[in-house]
Amino acid sequence: MKSHAALNRRASQAASDAVLGAWKHSLRVNEHLDKDGLEMGAWMLFLVPWGFVGLGLFLPGPWWMRGLCIFFGVTFLCAGLLTFRKSLLKWRSGNALIHLFEDGAVLERTKGPIFALPYGSTPVDYVTWTERIADTGDDRARTHFWITLPEGRTVMLDAWSQQEREDLALIARHWRLPAEPRPLDQEPIPAPPVW
Repeated sequence: MKSHAALNRRASQAASDAVLGAWKHSLRVNEHLDKDGLEMGAWMLFLVPWGFVGLGLFLPGPWWMRGLCIFFGVTFLCAGLLTFRKSLLKWRSGNALIHLFEDGAVLERTKGPIFALPYGSTPVDYVTWTERIADTGDDRARTHFWITLPEGRTVMLDAWSQQEREDLALIARHWRLPAEPRPLDQEPIPAPPVW
């Protein structure tokens, strides 16, 4: 499997403390989303705004046109700050991993939170729906695995590629769910946040 990961000491200890049994698999999840927005945020923060601000400050023309350029620059700067900060925090929390054991799973961010989740007492849902791609008008199948953490917050494991869908099917089998995800009539809005 392309998304295989190694069992680490921290996850092994969490599983041992929760008595989850023997280790079966470890998978990297949400990999395609971990750096989502980081590059765009960097562009919007460090490059795009300054062209508009420069035009506003040094371009000859009416005051309202120069003011509009500066306004656009400040708008891009603010959007870049929000996008870059959110993506940077997610990236700094480490890789998203799930370790599957006989009687439960350990969900972790390698530099962040970790949860031991017994299969029998952790609410999960394995779902799919058809998403319309706005730019092209094409349809794309989306598959999620939703996990409710002990604190009550629900998080999502996302699958875009065939390999990621196979990984979610493996996770669902460990939770003793059907091999096929439950179809939804429409996209869940809002969807649970990414793990």
